[in-house]
Amino acid sequence: MKYIAFFIVCLLVAEYSVNFWHKRDPDAAESREFLATDPAVVSAVGVIQEVSFMQKLSYEGTPTDLGYVQFTYSVLSTTGESYLLRLRKYTGTTVFQVHELSEL
Repeated sequence: MKYIAFFIVCLLVAEYSVNFWHKRDPDAAESREFLATDPAVVSAVGVIQEVSFMQKLSYEGTPTDLGYVQFTYSVLSTTGESYLLRLRKYTGTTVFQVHELSEL
């Protein structure tokens, strides 16, 4: 029982740490702002009720391929539908782009 409680505490600390980091990451702040205001996202999802951070991926690129930073979110609309949303910002650009938007 003691090990289960310790495991749960470790999970909660890890989740808090990731959320704390995500709220202070400048790219993450830009991606959340983009997510809330992009016409393609708003028209597909509708009114957004909840946004949950899932993953950040950074790719440095190669001489022939641009690098990017990618954020993956789970988005819940007010109608109760859930969506998986991946946003990318390529090296040398300042704007995020919707890479994938699919219904869960």
